[in-house]
Amino acid sequence: MTVLDIRSIVLSAPRRGSVNPLPPFRLLGDLHDEIDCTGLDAEMARNIRYGTVRSVLPYLLQDDYSREPVPQETSVATLENDYLLATVLLDFGGRLWSLQDKVGGRELLYNNDRIQFGNLGLRNAWFPGGVEWNLGTTGHTALTCSPVHAAFLGFLDGAPGLRIYEWERMRDLVYQLDFRLGPRSRHLVVDIKVTNPNAHAVPVYWWSNIALASSPGIRVVVPSQTAFEFTYAQRLHRVPVPGSAAADLTYPHAARRTADYFFELDPGRLPWIAAVDPAGVGLLQVSTRRLRGRKLFTWGNSPGGRRWQEFLTGSTQSYFEIQAGLTRTQLEHVPLGPGDSWSWSEVYGPVSVPVEAVHGEWVDAVECMEPAVAEAAVESVLGERSGADDARQGERLHSGSGWGALESLRREVAREQPSPVIDRLFPRSSLGEDQEPWIALLETGTLPPGTPRSYVVGTPWSGLLERAVDSAASMLHRGVVRWSAGRRAAAVEAWEAACALEPDSWLALRNLAAASGLMGEPGRSAEQYLRALDLMPDVPQLRVEAIQALIAADRLAEAIALAQTAPASSFAGRFRFLQAWAAVLHGDVRLAESILDRGLEIADLREGEVSLSDLWLTVHRAPPGQADVPFIYDFRLHGATAGP
Repeated sequence: MTVLDIRSIVLSAPRRGSVNPLPPFRLLGDLHDEIDCTGLDAEMARNIRYGTVRSVLPYLLQDDYSREPVPQETSVATLENDYLLATVLLDFGGRLWSLQDKVGGRELLYNNDRIQFGNLGLRNAWFPGGVEWNLGTTGHTALTCSPVHAAFLGFLDGAPGLRIYEWERMRDLVYQLDFRLGPRSRHLVVDIKVTNPNAHAVPVYWWSNIALASSPGIRVVVPSQTAFEFTYAQRLHRVPVPGSAAADLTYPHAARRTADYFFELDPGRLPWIAAVDPAGVGLLQVSTRRLRGRKLFTWGNSPGGRRWQEFLTGSTQSYFEIQAGLTRTQLEHVPLGPGDSWSWSEVYGPVSVPVEAVHGEWVDAVECMEPAVAEAAVESVLGERSGADDARQGERLHSGSGWGALESLRREVAREQPSPVIDRLFPRSSLGEDQEPWIALLETGTLPPGTPRSYVVGTPWSGLLERAVDSAASMLHRGVVRWSAGRRAAAVEAWEAACALEPDSWLALRNLAAASGLMGEPGRSAEQYLRALDLMPDVPQLRVEAIQALIAADRLAEAIALAQTAPASSFAGRFRFLQAWAAVLHGDVRLAESILDRGLEIADLREGEVSLSDLWLTVHRAPPGQADVPFIYDFRLHGATAGP
């Protein structure tokens, strides 16, 4: 029989503070920006240029976390039969954290007894492991460290299932994942549905990221003859699969460098990908045809790649990822039409194939997987599918955000056509504190004063804010909505009006300071940041931005002083780095050297950031490539760019 259970488990994880109160006006630095489309076909080039975003607004950043893990309880759902045990993290984006093969006595996914955050997500905080469901735009989903809604599902055979679902705010989409594990099934099936409830097309991105433990001899098998290699050179380059004997890309543990490989799947086959060890056993993932993309990611064996893995796992363990997506590469978005939905199924389970075939010639490796693929494909269509959604969903088991319910309320107040899927999944009872200001705006046309807990963007909310009663609060939010829409000058006007109405509006001053910096006025930006910091000295993220602005304005002594006097926080490493960097630029190399000698770790070091190695090389006057950077400071991945 199949059993569904909701319970708490204890994982070690760093303590997290509240979200960053500063609205983000640019992306954190996506490594997939500014792609060279030379030589790509028209479809791929068009998809790469379509659907890009300026920032993660309306989301706020999740950047306040330390490096020291402590035991913490977290809610999980488990789905279990005689063959498999699946564990889903309900407080962390609904991630499939564990899939245990009970017959073989092994874990099929990479995971850890600890969660170690790193700055790899769209909102900063991210951690490796399990299967992550990425929707929104290129990168790790904005919801990866947020709770999701969960509900009981009932199937015709009497087996229970699990539904997780949420409202994705960057794209205004509804998504749901239905986990099913029949009593006699040897595969976990995840039925996924993305719905666009809007009257206009929406750019869609989806990739399921599957983390697997790496060890010598593991081979990735996929029905493909060529792949697009993507490295930090920012260009897609077609390579043969599996490659030469000396550089077989299908053995990720032996990879020399960090790289993505986007496989061009053989036509006429179901999309699938597998990873098997030297004994021929491992994990198989199969999907229906809509999920057409497959990818391999490896950190590689460069010092930087190994350092990143140690930084993210807290150990010497290594992992790689196999992934599945809606497009051929992760750099693309595709339009989902007004009122339309896309559905597909993904199947996960153990696989065992003959060693001599899977580790032999490539054609034999692919063909030996076909019987297992066929068996998994049958699983994907057994039982109920997601047609009668409302009839199958039962008791609500876990609460996510109230943003879907707010959208339902907004449509009602605006007398727009209601959305059945929104109204069914997101009851008004899920509204919470983050939605209270926007309920007030809908009902009274006013916004409460004080530091906002949340923001909104998009045309419907823009209209409401432009018509709202003039106040410092409404002007602050008008500016954010205008900036998000690309209306920079109009945004600055709104924030200046907010300051005129309320001279002590530190957040309006900060927004003006950030805008000045992004619009090429470093001196003005630094002055505005200092005024904002005088009004609100205890927000560490504001102090970080102010120091960076002072460095950009060549006011180095002031930058050093601000970093030295920073109160204790999870940003201590970032402050010490900024102090050292400003000291080097100011000519005080000894101060920077002393900071490095005492040990320097930045909790939210961004993927691709090489500030620590640049600092060490500058302090030691060593040309890049001609000195051995200490391992603890060497996060260099070929082609990455630096900067504080």
